[in-house]
Amino acid sequence: MRYGRFSSHDDLRGGVEFDSIKTNLSFVLRRRINLVPMHSFGALTKYSMPSKKGCWGYDLQLGDWLSPLGKGEVADFDVEYNWQQTEQDVRCFGKIVFKEPFSGAYRATKVKSDNLQSAYLADRNHLYQSQIEYSAYARFDTRQEDSERPILFDDEYLVVRSRVKTDGKGNIVSANYSKIYGPFRIGRELTYRQSSYNPNVNDPNIEFDVSRNLNRGQRNNVHP
Repeated sequence: MRYGRFSSHDDLRGGVEFDSIKTNLSFVLRRRINLVPMHSFGALTKYSMPSKKGCWGYDLQLGDWLSPLGKGEVADFDVEYNWQQTEQDVRCFGKIVFKEPFSGAYRATKVKSDNLQSAYLADRNHLYQSQIEYSAYARFDTRQEDSERPILFDDEYLVVRSRVKTDGKGNIVSANYSKIYGPFRIGRELTYRQSSYNPNVNDPNIEFDVSRNLNRGQRNNVHP
């Protein structure tokens, strides 16, 4: 039997915290507010890069490269990619690019929680970056320390606004919101921990209901 105590929060994160008295076990569960079905892929989803240099669209709803490379239909972002390898070292660099006006993404730090690790809602007023760079470098003789700036480290997540449509005055008429949990790396493969795409237009809710994944067959998506 494990003994512990619970304490509740009523701050912006909300939820319940459990501290074990005997085992030093602790966890935080955040309050559920408005869980929504989403198209989610994980855990540590991997996609092979099509070639050593190029630019390809990626569909977050279908979790794949655009056709003919994959089954994707609409690009939520493009991946610009360069792989350079010699006998001494290897470099990988590029960026993810959002081509539509007002589309983009911003990084945020994960909330320390054992369920929801992101904000409940995408911030519509945040500055959405139209491109995010990544790079990695390694020497085979190990005389120089490897370096990396991935899209996301493990303690980060990405909020994405895509499929943006505007009116004649340049105002946003419709958009879709998604999130990607880090780590998110691009090397020989495109790899991220989990993506969740909200198909409801103009709905900034990114609180994923793990029991209602719209991508059937995905069983490893453990985080809302």
